[in-house]
Amino acid sequence: MALIAFVDERTKSKYQKLKDGQPAEVLVNTLITRAIDKLRENPFCGIQIKKEMIPKKYKKYGSSPNLG
Repeated sequence: MALIAFVDERTKSKYQKLKDGQPAEVLVNTLITRAIDKLRENPFCGIQIKKEMIPKKYKKYGSSPNLG
């Protein structure tokens, strides 16, 4: 598993707590990690969303040219 970047520390903390949680939480962690790995292998997998459909509130992160 490679580096995963988080928007903030709160999100990172919640993601990491999933690993040690209840079985359902561990499953969610596994599924999120699997999805990240698939996106890392093929950034175009999944459903493509038109840029104009991305809510403006996400543009503040600016780390990705695909969010604007």
